[in-house]
Amino acid sequence: MEVTVSDKYQVVIPKAVRQQLQIKPGQKVRVKRKAKTIIIDTSSVVEKYAGSLSGVWGDDPDRYIRELRDEWEEHQKKLDALRD
Repeated sequence: MEVTVSDKYQVVIPKAVRQQLQIKPGQKVRVKRKAKTIIIDTSSVVEKYAGSLSGVWGDDPDRYIRELRDEWEEHQKKLDALRD
């Protein structure tokens, strides 16, 4: 599909492509260059990395944080005992 670059260096994304990619007015897209090709990437950073940290804190993140907190408090108690 061919489009024309305007005198303001703007291009119009054809309607069929906008509909297929569900591009909406005001949506941010990323523009990349690869050799002599321009790539318009519609995937957002959030979509790209969504779920990438899944499971890092186990099945129950709240329990993980409580355990870390308890461990920290125990450590602090031992340090306080050494200071006395």
